[in-house]
Amino acid sequence: MKIRSIFTCFVVSAISILHGQESKVQDTWMKVLSFNAAESKLVHKADIGNHKYISAAMSGDNLGWYIEVKYYGGKGENLLCNGENWHGVQPWMVYAWKQANQEFPDLEEISYENGKSKIKIVLVNCSVIKNEQNTFEFKTGKIEVFQKQF
Repeated sequence: MKIRSIFTCFVVSAISILHGQESKVQDTWMKVLSFNAAESKLVHKADIGNHKYISAAMSGDNLGWYIEVKYYGGKGENLLCNGENWHGVQPWMVYAWKQANQEFPDLEEISYENGKSKIKIVLVNCSVIKNEQNTFEFKTGKIEVFQKQF
């Protein structure tokens, strides 16, 4: 009887340890994109699994980046749009003027799919300049995007 309870205690402990390690693995951020904020390449893309990809596309005015998560072959909807607020600049829109006005933090976390997944947008040593058109553009630094699934 005593051996059985010791064995049961051992099994429960082992399962708890393994579950804790699994939680730690799932709780880590994975870098999926990293690029120069000032470059002129129009789109960066990376597969993030579950039939989805993440992209960073140059905004139409070339003054920032749109970070999007989409399904392959889907309707083209950005999963980062939560549908609650469609007006104004969204957290996934990384504009140089937002950085210049200190309206965009150097780190932005955005949940999607009802909180099952998250992305983190990190601006690393970004600086901006005012151009001849009196608008801001990125001069230096890089943008890194991380993915986390729960």
